[in-house]
Amino acid sequence: MYSNLVDKYIPVNKFTKGRSGNKVCKITIHHMAGNLSIESCANVFKSPKRKASSNYGIGSDGRIACYVDEENRAWTSSSKWNDDRAITIEVANNNTKKWTISDKAMESLIKLCADICRRYNFKLEFTGNRNGTLTRHNFYANTNCPGPYITSKTSYIVKEVNKRISNASSGYSVGQRVFIDVPINVAWDGKPGKSLVESNGYQFWIHSSVIKYIRKQIRIYGWGTVVKKYSDDLYRVKIFDDEFDCRPTYMGLKEF
Repeated sequence: MYSNLVDKYIPVNKFTKGRSGNKVCKITIHHMAGNLSIESCANVFKSPKRKASSNYGIGSDGRIACYVDEENRAWTSSSKWNDDRAITIEVANNNTKKWTISDKAMESLIKLCADICRRYNFKLEFTGNRNGTLTRHNFYANTNCPGPYITSKTSYIVKEVNKRISNASSGYSVGQRVFIDVPINVAWDGKPGKSLVESNGYQFWIHSSVIKYIRKQIRIYGWGTVVKKYSDDLYRVKIFDDEFDCRPTYMGLKEF
């Protein structure tokens, strides 16, 4: 599973399956220490001599690649504890003397961080240690990563990401694209538009045709389109080829 913001999926077979039962609750930003494209970064990770990876990479052109799916632990931060909990992102440096990153890379980084925070339901917080939701490689190893430029932009990144999360629309219109986060811990016995399903604090209507698919996953994440608005708190959303009715406050609908 990876973000819909991804431009290219380049799987790197250097990861640990799963996250040791931990929930994603952090983001760790790294720099590539070079002006690598997303393809070149993947090739570095794929080298037999390299025992490292990241969940995502961002090039100076702003393109985003996924190397390790989010449900798996990438080998990025010199800390199993951190990588079990964090989605890790490598960002290319467009200047290897000042270790800056391009404006396009910064914009993609902020978009990706906001996307991750929305889907995993946390805000970005930098505390200067591992307790925050934004962590750094140099917390866990004797390294300059993520470099002085990204470090200097920490407050800006946190502010921009959280602003985009809070500015997400809470009202939807027909034809609007939304992101859907469906919990798995529910009683799957609802009928679309008729039976209200409630379990563990969640309430929603679910289309029977997606039940089998959802059961195979811990969670389902996917793009959807609003096809009918019943009221401000009840919508019919189409995801893939199926439709279901839902309440955005419980379903975690988020505008993109």
